[in-house]
Amino acid sequence: MEVEWDSEWFNGMINETVVEDKHFRNKCSDFANGVKSQSADLLKLVEKLGPVLTDKKPELRVKGTQILAEVIQNLPQDCLQEKELRFMTAFFCDRLKDHNSVIPAVLQGILAIVQMNNLPEDAPAQIVTAMFQHVHCQSHKQPDRSTIYKILQVFIKNYSKELKLLGPDFVFGVISMVDGERDPHNLLLLFGMLPHFIKTFPLGHLTEEMFEVLACYFPVDFYSVPNNPNTVTRDDLAAALLPCLVATPAFAEFCIPLLLEKLDSKLRIAKLDSLRLLQESCKAFSVEGMEENLCDLFQSLHREVVPGSDKDVCKEALAALKELINMLSVVPISKDQAKLLHKILENVISAACQELQGVQLSLFLPTARMLLTITQASAAACHQIITVVAPLLLIQYHKGSSLEEKVILLQTLTAFLAVCEEQHVTPMSTSDLAAVWADICNVYMNAAHHVKPEIRLEGIHGLLIAARSLSCEARSELYELLCTCVKQEDSSQVRQEVSACLKELAKLYPDEVMEAAVLSKLQLLEGSGDASNALILARCMDALCAIAVEESFTACIVPQILSFITGKFQADECSAGIKSLRKLVEEPECDSKLHRYLCVQCDAISRLVSWWLHGIWEDKHPQIFHNEDLLVDSAKIVSTILRNQSESVQSDIVAKFIPCFLDSGPSFEENVRPLEASSSSQHLTHSVVLLEALLSPLRQNVDIPSLSHLVMQLKTHAIHTSHSLTSRSAARLVASIVNKAHDDENLSTLLSDLLVMLMDTLNQDGVPVMKATNAVSLFSWLTKALVMRDHRLTDTWVEKFVGMLNHVVVGTCVAEGFKLIMTENDEYMNSDNYCNIRVLYRQRFFQTVPKLVEHYHFALDAVKCNFLIALAHMLQGVPRVVLTMSLPELIPLLVVSLGQREVVLLLSTLEILCDLLESKQPVLEEHIQTFLPKFLQLTRFQDSLKVRLVALQCVQKMCAYPTQLLLPYKQQTVHELGPCLDDPKRLVRQQAVCARSHWYLIGAPGEPAKT
Repeated sequence: MEVEWDSEWFNGMINETVVEDKHFRNKCSDFANGVKSQSADLLKLVEKLGPVLTDKKPELRVKGTQILAEVIQNLPQDCLQEKELRFMTAFFCDRLKDHNSVIPAVLQGILAIVQMNNLPEDAPAQIVTAMFQHVHCQSHKQPDRSTIYKILQVFIKNYSKELKLLGPDFVFGVISMVDGERDPHNLLLLFGMLPHFIKTFPLGHLTEEMFEVLACYFPVDFYSVPNNPNTVTRDDLAAALLPCLVATPAFAEFCIPLLLEKLDSKLRIAKLDSLRLLQESCKAFSVEGMEENLCDLFQSLHREVVPGSDKDVCKEALAALKELINMLSVVPISKDQAKLLHKILENVISAACQELQGVQLSLFLPTARMLLTITQASAAACHQIITVVAPLLLIQYHKGSSLEEKVILLQTLTAFLAVCEEQHVTPMSTSDLAAVWADICNVYMNAAHHVKPEIRLEGIHGLLIAARSLSCEARSELYELLCTCVKQEDSSQVRQEVSACLKELAKLYPDEVMEAAVLSKLQLLEGSGDASNALILARCMDALCAIAVEESFTACIVPQILSFITGKFQADECSAGIKSLRKLVEEPECDSKLHRYLCVQCDAISRLVSWWLHGIWEDKHPQIFHNEDLLVDSAKIVSTILRNQSESVQSDIVAKFIPCFLDSGPSFEENVRPLEASSSSQHLTHSVVLLEALLSPLRQNVDIPSLSHLVMQLKTHAIHTSHSLTSRSAARLVASIVNKAHDDENLSTLLSDLLVMLMDTLNQDGVPVMKATNAVSLFSWLTKALVMRDHRLTDTWVEKFVGMLNHVVVGTCVAEGFKLIMTENDEYMNSDNYCNIRVLYRQRFFQTVPKLVEHYHFALDAVKCNFLIALAHMLQGVPRVVLTMSLPELIPLLVVSLGQREVVLLLSTLEILCDLLESKQPVLEEHIQTFLPKFLQLTRFQDSLKVRLVALQCVQKMCAYPTQLLLPYKQQTVHELGPCLDDPKRLVRQQAVCARSHWYLIGAPGEPAKT
């Protein structure tokens, strides 16, 4: 049904007093909907608005034009036909001749129609011609200029073919429009579209004028309003301007002199922008365009790199130097230009040689860094430099330099060698380097035999870098050297480098390394001559494990080490084997393929666990099987391997070993019941650590047999054992099982039984402290397990847990449990071990804070500190965004916490406040007079050095707040910090000096502005 747009509607539109009024926009939108549904006609609207559009009063003409523009803006891009758009184009072009106050509305209308799909072919030229004739861009306000630029942007992007017919007139018109723009938002818009404009439209004789319009902004001198996320920054404008200045090769003759001029400036920002512009110029311009300025460019860059006192400027200069050399090397150039590169490099090398004459010279390292950057640019540059620089460095090395100088020379030489390897500039590709490489390798080999470990380290590292280019004879000598170093080298750093070198050689020459090292010099079998020496054995196994990650060596080395572990009963030998195997399985390069090999082919998990259980049961080798460190290392090996297995493999292993621990099925040894607290061997119960390694890494879908019985056995160990390692492992394992268990009735029953048992234990009269403490530990782990998975019984457990803070004996332990819940466990209770972890679980647990505060107010004075400690741990673990939202309500409790004597509480609270002060939280501004005296008092807290240190840090970080807030406290603060300067601890004295200096400078002339 058609809608009647009568005169009352138009009169209502005209009578709107504020165009931005919501009703005005709604009415325009309604009419646009009518046009879309063909129940209203746009041309009739223009006809109806005729009296208004031709009225003598400009303000009425403005309103009429605004109505029309607003309606068109609300239309879809395919709504209007070519005939209608032709009419609207003619109308708006004619309106551009109107009063200046009408122009903004006309521009809005033009912007709306140029985005329509059916715009007539001649409309773009008609519109831009009218705009160039009747609109003086820079005389309009910022929003109107933005509209003009958006119109041009649409035309440049979508109608370049039609506008090219206008020739230089269009280019001149655009230049005239943008010339003199100063608004940062408009400039950002212009800088975004001008590169496309410059590349699309021939500039001709206007090239220099176009460049000058842009060059006036370089370097960008603009400082934005701080702390405003929507503001345009200087860096935004600078980054957007660069593509404009290099948009066409024709700009080269103007751009290069400009950046050279700015490079000579003393302004740091001008240098940085010029160097970044040079980097872009090298990518955009040809060699011909830059040839006449090359010498000046290299001189300017050399001046910034050597000595390179400003790190940021030096970094950008090196990047520009690399781009410049790369351009000269890679761009297809004539023979004359190839000679140009050679000549330039000769000049650079000639100047550099003077500065490389002595390591002790201050310019040695900056010059070496410059030459190293050039070698990274291209293979041609690398070859030319290395043939001169390498002999020069070798001569200095042989001159008898000091130890420090020799180290620097070797490091420098190795850095050049590494680049040569990257650029494939080696004797394998360039035969004339063979002699130089031979000399370098001889130096490295001699260095590797040096009496000083620092020299040996650099020599072996150099041989590692040069490994691919070593001759067969050199490699044979190197294998002998490395195997000797493995056994005899006392420096751990050197041995680590030796292992890395062996590993690299194993990748490149596996057959040689297998024959020369693995099966001979590093062999672990009896009769090898070295097995009797435990230290040498340990070193050999470390070296072998470093190689074993390579697939071609895995099958040879891993079974050998595993057999060596389980077949030996010498403590030192077993310890060496277990530690080496742990390093191997935890190596980042050790992928799941090697773990599968260990589990399936080597049966490593079964062999290790069975070996331990047999050893504990027989109790013949206490030096091994009573060693907790070896037990933990073995458990880590088992868990790391098992974690990377499939569900089916994990299920098979669990089904095999659960009966061994529970004696609920066939056992590997009669009467062996590791989980029975009354076992004949007390150390047998320590095998809980191994059980944890078997069960904690399981995937969530792997079923554990006899789950309830197992948990109850573990519960007994967690509470009743006096062995801390066993108790902690048992409690953590119960938590892991509960976290991954299916949420069914069995789990609910199990949790209910555990809760009743724990509460009964803690509520017993005269319960031993050890038993109560262990019960709290188990309670903490179970609560963490439930909180992590967001179980439906979480609230019940948390409420009981909070209530236990009132316990006089173990309340402090309960408070530490809150820290356990809020921090991520890096052993087993984490996502790597497939735990059930819900997103934002810490934030949900943080909702317990109101309960804590409520209980705190009703608690006895003797236990109030427990609630404060728990609160501090929660505040430390929660994300800062959440903490900031709750901070106003928690300020009183933080103040109370600073008045306590508990070191744990003070340290936690101070660390929280220090972090908040660093982020300049506004809420703390209102409490400076409250917190500052507390901080100053704690700077003299004699019970803890850490408390004094963090308190001083808080005092210092307060200086970030506005000066007018701090000035009333300046004199008193400086005075009270005086005694801290005589603190007996050096770290405290240093921090006190820093804090006092900051306060002393508050309000001083030249103080940096604070925002």
